[in-house]
Amino acid sequence: MKPILLSRPARVSTEGLHGYLLRLAEANGLSGIAQLWPNRKPSLDALETRLGADRWPQNRTMLLEIAPQFASASGSSPLWNQRYSRYCPCCLNESAKWRWEWELTLVTCCHQHSVELIEECPGCGKKLNWHRPTLLNCACGFPLSTASAVPCSTADKTLSQLFHAKLHRLLTSRRHLSELSLEQLNKVTFMLGAYAKHEGRKFSQKISNLHDIAVARPLVSAAAEILTHWPHKFHGLLASLRKTGEIDVQDERLSKRFGFFYHYVYRNLKDPEYSFLLQAFEGYISRTWRGSLAERNSRFSSNMRHRHTWIPISLMAKELKTTSRQIQLLIDQGKVECYVHKTPKGRSLKCVSRKQNAEIRKALENVIDFKQTYQLLGLTKSRAMQLINGKMIQSIFQPKNSSTSRWGIPHDHVIALLSFASHLPVVDEKDRTDLISLGYALRYWLRERYLFPALVLAVIHKGLCPVAVSNSTFQLPTWLFDRTSLLNWIQEQRQVSMEGFLSVPDTARKLGIRQQAVYSFIYSSKLRFVLHYERHHVLVYEKDIEKFSEDFVFCHELEAQFSLIPAYFVPRLIEQGIRPVSTPKIDKGEIFLFSRDHLLFAAMDRIVAGRKCTDTSQSEHQCADAVDCASFAAHTPG
Repeated sequence: MKPILLSRPARVSTEGLHGYLLRLAEANGLSGIAQLWPNRKPSLDALETRLGADRWPQNRTMLLEIAPQFASASGSSPLWNQRYSRYCPCCLNESAKWRWEWELTLVTCCHQHSVELIEECPGCGKKLNWHRPTLLNCACGFPLSTASAVPCSTADKTLSQLFHAKLHRLLTSRRHLSELSLEQLNKVTFMLGAYAKHEGRKFSQKISNLHDIAVARPLVSAAAEILTHWPHKFHGLLASLRKTGEIDVQDERLSKRFGFFYHYVYRNLKDPEYSFLLQAFEGYISRTWRGSLAERNSRFSSNMRHRHTWIPISLMAKELKTTSRQIQLLIDQGKVECYVHKTPKGRSLKCVSRKQNAEIRKALENVIDFKQTYQLLGLTKSRAMQLINGKMIQSIFQPKNSSTSRWGIPHDHVIALLSFASHLPVVDEKDRTDLISLGYALRYWLRERYLFPALVLAVIHKGLCPVAVSNSTFQLPTWLFDRTSLLNWIQEQRQVSMEGFLSVPDTARKLGIRQQAVYSFIYSSKLRFVLHYERHHVLVYEKDIEKFSEDFVFCHELEAQFSLIPAYFVPRLIEQGIRPVSTPKIDKGEIFLFSRDHLLFAAMDRIVAGRKCTDTSQSEHQCADAVDCASFAAHTPG
């Protein structure tokens, strides 16, 4: 146990731990601070013993402020600089005391004189440490107070003043930093400076030799600019971090766009004193982030998630009490702006802005469903569907294949269609035999699906207009047309002509079969077809019809040629290995079709011959057998 020191100068309130210890050692003629400790192990108890705290309790009291420095951790961002000794030459000229804030790791300038702190001896150029024998001189003997001072930036001075205020528990003029403790200010300064210096790279918080002022000064300057120009400079840092994330990774999640900064902020800055930083971050996200903030983004406040501008269309649909598909189809029509957010797995998440709420709501309020549409028009479901498919009525959104989905049709479009007859006179249909109602035409004349939309289009373009209505409701079936004009128009519409093609009815007439049979051959690819570019008629290639007649023969043709009914000769052809190429059981064909070749007709000859033999006597049967044997021998090779 070392004895009590002879000289026990009191520590002043502005003096740091290491500065006081070095002054204490110098006052007792010791060669350095290390001589104060037994076995060279620094401890607060040993210091109190050497100061005689048991005899003079005031010596223990004066150490209470600097006691935390004994237990300070080193770590990656230490609060106290225990390796090098920094100072302000102007302050040393005024007082031979080593100021407390100079021992903080992230204080690099003097706020009183607006000059940078010095860490190297101007005489020998070596780093100043705490192992020198005197406080005011370097180990080489150079008087430290004679060093030249270098001015510092305003931001660095302001940050040093903040550290001074936190160290001495004084009030600060910076409202957003007023609640921070000294340790918390050190943590925020290091975090912001490290990310600003390293542009948000993966290991931004891994900075070595922070006790070296050459390493600490650029970090502190970057953090000082951000904290003194809050929150504009902070938003600039976030923008640079986001830009770096967009270049480095192809992932649109917040955690990827802002890298480790996003995780660090919400994992390590949970105390309420850091709320100013979290609020500034959420404010930046709320204004600039075009992606979505779902409920799983639980790190953000509920208020932030609720007021975020860009939200998924599913959340927008929930707020507007509608469906996602309705909003999606408004997007497809260009009525609503959206932003596509890509997930890591390649999924596309579409987001819309809350600023478009009024526009979306207005578009949805002008929408009626399919039932309301055909009731207003006075049509059946199928006829109303023909108008929609024919683009006579524009739909904002259409249902999926689910029966629970709903249509969305602009109410204005329906009213505009009804208005074409609003100026017409109302007459009694029974008194006008020269007129015919659209309702009658829909029931008996307009059988083809394309005719009704084409008629409405003719009315819109004034090619064929109704001349009156049968009652005052002005629904479509009440429109009255001139009978002759309407019949002529229908006849013209049914005339389909394209060079090199025939319609299905014409093809059926040419082949002598039913139209349904023609369609079955089209579906089985035995006849090629195209769709008419205007009316969507199915048209068959004329050359294919000729080739079809050369390659195939119908059952009714065989019936006419051989005077046998199909029920008789078809089973016998199959027994002889002659099978049809199209039947209801083969390709769902509507008619029996055979390949036209000599084997077919030879088989038919044999069937006819066999039929004649059954109508003769037994001797004629024997004769028929002989003929069959001869015929068989003639057709047998070798």
